[in-house]
Amino acid sequence: MNVGEWDCSKPSVEFFAKILEGAGAPARDTVYVGDHPANDTFPAARAGLCTAHIRRGPWGHL
Repeated sequence: MNVGEWDCSKPSVEFFAKILEGAGAPARDTVYVGDHPANDTFPAARAGLCTAHIRRGPWGHL
């Protein structure tokens, strides 16, 4: 799986669908870890994934 070859990127729903396709797991059994709420954790949660927010860098304290 080469993310650079996809025709989509975060925070699109298609991006998270590709993640799930590559993982071969349902959204409810997948945890997406990210440090940016608007680009990582919020859209992943909307796509049905469990999420974890890493508090690092400037986005870690939002």
